[in-house]
Amino acid sequence: MRKRPDREDYVFIIIMFGVIALLWFAYAYQACSAVETHCLLDGLKEWQTLLTGIFTLIAAIIAGNVALRAAARQISAATDQYAQTVRPFVIARLNTYAGVIFMPEIENIGRSPAKNLRLGIDKDFFEFGDRRNIKDSSAFTRTISHFAPGEKISFYLSQGFNMDSDRTPSSFTISAE
Repeated sequence: MRKRPDREDYVFIIIMFGVIALLWFAYAYQACSAVETHCLLDGLKEWQTLLTGIFTLIAAIIAGNVALRAAARQISAATDQYAQTVRPFVIARLNTYAGVIFMPEIENIGRSPAKNLRLGIDKDFFEFGDRRNIKDSSAFTRTISHFAPGEKISFYLSQGFNMDSDRTPSSFTISAE
């Protein structure tokens, strides 16, 4: 797909037309000076100097504007990139203990603390099918004011053979806000 020209492309074209016009005036003036006859361009030296100054000023303003906009875009992109690298990043993964007990692990793998973190679980889940409901634990009912980078929370769920009953569902979702 063909790229639509940017505003900077048009500015470059305008500058090039100005440069071409200046070169033409310079050539026409030199041609009249070399012949030393009466020429329509005899009084052109003053106009040429004036036009050169005007076009140079316009080109400098346009180039400065383009450079400032490009710098602003770069600064904005760098700021966004920095914010993404230092933000908290909380993940939940399912691990096993001793190869037979399933346990979810919630960890902040980001570079800054997660503040006012609320964890949620979408279904009731009773440890080992008969103990306390994990959904009622303080990690899921209260707000965690400060969850530091590298910090982990783990829960024992159940052995594999106990999974998929009405008290230990085989699928559930843990959310972090």
